[in-house]
Amino acid sequence: MTARQPLPKHSGMQKRWLVAGAVVAGAGLVLAFSPSEAAPTAVPIPTASMGQPVTPDGALQYTVTSFECGGTGAKGHFCTVGLTVKNISGTATRPGIAFARAQDAQGAEYLPDAVAQIRAKSALLNDLPPGTQITDRLIYDVPKAVTPTTLVLRQSPPNPAIRITLTKTPATP
Repeated sequence: MTARQPLPKHSGMQKRWLVAGAVVAGAGLVLAFSPSEAAPTAVPIPTASMGQPVTPDGALQYTVTSFECGGTGAKGHFCTVGLTVKNISGTATRPGIAFARAQDAQGAEYLPDAVAQIRAKSALLNDLPPGTQITDRLIYDVPKAVTPTTLVLRQSPPNPAIRITLTKTPATP
């Protein structure tokens, strides 16, 4: 029979690391097997119609006035959304163009074409003084087979959004 070898003695530092590791492992097991909170439910985005003034963030009021597709773009064709923007806040605000994402029927999103907006000398890229309004258009370069069906307006991510249903505006003779 062989005599048992005594277990090696651990230094104080090794014991601390072993205890710390056991505590971390135990905490991980508790978290892994404890009931979790329910996932937050998505907040539905309110829907509005073209011609209806909407104010998603309390600073700017938007009214979508027209929608049409045509012309050749780098990705396919251009779709334009006519809109009026009114500054209802007490400070100058720049609407910009990233606040409006066009969506197709499958939910794919498209941002306005920045180069086309600059070439069109878009007033959306300038500061809008309090109480004033502008009429301009958003220009989207989308694949030829795509026709946006909705426009989602949101000034910045934490702010609420509003979905506008797009309907093609008949061409004027």
